[in-house]
Amino acid sequence: MKKKLGACLVLTCIILCVVNVCAQGQIKLKSDKNSVDFGDEIVVSIDLGRENQKLYVYTARLSYDEKVFEKISADNFQNLGSWSDITYNIKNNRFALIRKSGKEILNTDGANQLQMKLKVKEKAKAGITTISLNSITASDGKSDTHLKTQSVEVEIIKEGLGKNESIPSRKAVSVPEENISIKTKKDLPVLAVILIALMIVLTIIVICFDIQKKHTRRHKMMVTVAAIAGVIVLSVITMKSLAPKEADIDKNGIVDYEDTQQIIDYLLNIKNPKDDDSIEDNDLNRDGMITAADIAQSLDNARDQEYQGRILNKNN
Repeated sequence: MKKKLGACLVLTCIILCVVNVCAQGQIKLKSDKNSVDFGDEIVVSIDLGRENQKLYVYTARLSYDEKVFEKISADNFQNLGSWSDITYNIKNNRFALIRKSGKEILNTDGANQLQMKLKVKEKAKAGITTISLNSITASDGKSDTHLKTQSVEVEIIKEGLGKNESIPSRKAVSVPEENISIKTKKDLPVLAVILIALMIVLTIIVICFDIQKKHTRRHKMMVTVAAIAGVIVLSVITMKSLAPKEADIDKNGIVDYEDTQQIIDYLLNIKNPKDDDSIEDNDLNRDGMITAADIAQSLDNARDQEYQGRILNKNN
């Protein structure tokens, strides 16, 4: 009986974990019109899901047929709901969506949704076209969550063509998945740094004890001082490697949302990261990659600084 009960509990836990993983990251695209004429506008709703409210940074790439729709920019995104800002690169259709309030729980309907307006060209070809979001990465400030590509189809109806007449389908624009990230030099893991420093310190101590047995008092004192200096230097190096990275990554003397914007501009290729000699400073979580998680961490830094400033002004 106990074995059966234990097996049931294990099975229940597995099911709950699977359901939780499947539920997280499910976003939906929906168009307000299934078919449109030339020159018409459609509104595509992007529902990020109530279960994803703890994710407050998204990076993604929009895929659409530029022979069918007019060029899209940040101005095409409307009704951002709880989202503070969107940055869009019209050259590669990458965009970043941020919520400055962080993990704030949103209870209102539509708070985790936004809308995107597209206009069909006057000389677009009739057929079925696909609008999709791919290369989607979201973050809660701790890690990155990679989400599945989401798509919606819209039918472009040729003027004067009857409903029963066949409309040739347009092939979906094939856009390969890409990892919206920048590779940097990965720092050594914290445990590795501690172990290396500890081994060096122990080696110095052993050498000091060995030398003290064989040499003069003056020599022993010099070796001891050198050993102590070595321990101090290694301690400083260890503490520096363990310390959090400087939050003011743009080096303007202020920790603010401009630091966050710098990371976004690099990830979307609005600015060339190769022009920055200190690009590693943008890797705030030291994982060797600049991603959405670094944007989220920078947001946390700016929000904390803003909060501390409010408290200071209140006390004054």
